[in-house]
Amino acid sequence: MIEAITRQSLEQKDKPKLSMKRSYRHSQWYTEPGRVKDTFQGYLKEIDGRVLDAGCSTGETTIELSNIYPNSHIYGVDNNPELIGLANENLDSRPNRDSLKVSFHHGDFYRLKDILPSNKFGVAFAMNNWLFASLRLSDEENGFIARQFNYVLSEGGLLFLSKDNKSHLMRKEGHFKAIFRKSGLGFEEVHVDRELSYENGCDRIIDICNSLN
Repeated sequence: MIEAITRQSLEQKDKPKLSMKRSYRHSQWYTEPGRVKDTFQGYLKEIDGRVLDAGCSTGETTIELSNIYPNSHIYGVDNNPELIGLANENLDSRPNRDSLKVSFHHGDFYRLKDILPSNKFGVAFAMNNWLFASLRLSDEENGFIARQFNYVLSEGGLLFLSKDNKSHLMRKEGHFKAIFRKSGLGFEEVHVDRELSYENGCDRIIDICNSLN
């Protein structure tokens, strides 16, 4: 689900000096029905614009988002082509398939500028992926990822981040969820709720999103 490589900045003048040449991918994936509502109950309001599910895996979360936001088109993005295939099979198996505004796209969701239009998404979700990857990335690289989400979101658009205690990815109990609102080239903190320590990347991501300008 996750691949990290040397990246280009959104703007040439801000090109980061990235030295990381490794790549990595989760050998396993985690998803289950109802995860979005269970995590963000009370914050899921109707929006204008498209919805992004970054790291969509088998599409379970993406399809759930289509029921939460029935008037929006939901874009699921993952860099694992096998999971994209499973996601499309999952979508086609739904009895209400024709009414679901969902599409799946193969691509690196940490380079969103390359595959998605700017300022078109009202909300973006990154559940159980960026937090895990942030432990292996520098602050500069994590800042680059945050700017990718800022690029695709419309002004005032919301970024939903989470890691839940059912995930095998962190191998520690606890949860983390945070919501940020796009404001210009940065983010404003809307809500943070966590039971994970700094070593699990929570504070790091919060600081990076709050410090963008």
